[in-house]
Amino acid sequence: MKNIVLILLVFLLFSCSKNDSAEPEQQEEIETIQIPSSSIDYNSLDNWAFHPNKTTILSNYNLDIDVIDENLQVEQTIQITNNSNTNTGIDVFWVHPTQIIDNSFAGNVDIAEQPGTIISLTILAQGGLLSKYGRMYAPRYRQSIGLVYRDENIDKEFQANIIATSYSDVKAAFLDYLNNHNNGNKIILAGHSQGSYLLGMLLRDLFDNDIDLRNKLVTAALGGMGYVYAQEGKYQGGWWQNIPLCTTTDECGCINNWASFDEEQDFIDITLVYLNLTLT
Repeated sequence: MKNIVLILLVFLLFSCSKNDSAEPEQQEEIETIQIPSSSIDYNSLDNWAFHPNKTTILSNYNLDIDVIDENLQVEQTIQITNNSNTNTGIDVFWVHPTQIIDNSFAGNVDIAEQPGTIISLTILAQGGLLSKYGRMYAPRYRQSIGLVYRDENIDKEFQANIIATSYSDVKAAFLDYLNNHNNGNKIILAGHSQGSYLLGMLLRDLFDNDIDLRNKLVTAALGGMGYVYAQEGKYQGGWWQNIPLCTTTDECGCINNWASFDEEQDFIDITLVYLNLTLT
């Protein structure tokens, strides 16, 4: 069983100090927790928002794109084929973002207590267009409340255990897909926010040291998860040792990452990392 090495506070090796006095080096406090086995049955289609074997609105979802001119009139319509139920040789594995409004506690939320319709509509809005590439697999999972990620004062071991529960579901869903439905197809991993973070863990856990899975990876689109990093001067060797960050739009087998910020919003301070989940 995989473990999570929990680094409570990591200072990067370079210093941002403006004076010449050396600051005392911070000691890393490291604890290890086990990733639990998921209790969710992904043989049941009830635990998938979208699945080729499940009847949903995705198969009839119009993917066409209207090009609007400066007068807000439709100038052109780009027709796009919906392949969500067609085996094109490429599958999409999508993990949805946090869809829980309640931030009164830190914990996981059972699938039955989550807003299923909103989750499905969010997946359509954010990732539905990816079904032009092939079949879409989008699991439900025990989400972590947003407070789990945003509360800087949360106990880090408690935080890691909550995130590990969410990750255990995503991993179980992916393995169900891989073992029962992949049949040699190439894979697109995609998600947003919490979903991207969990996919980042999946990439490090299953893909990074498995050349067969890396060869299947078309791309991993990890939107809205803040910063990822590589070794200084390189495009890999940070979060993932063997999977590089993408540098061009037509590159395969790599990781795309992006995030947007409001004009008045502070950027994440990358000189501090408050939670580093390392799979060992």
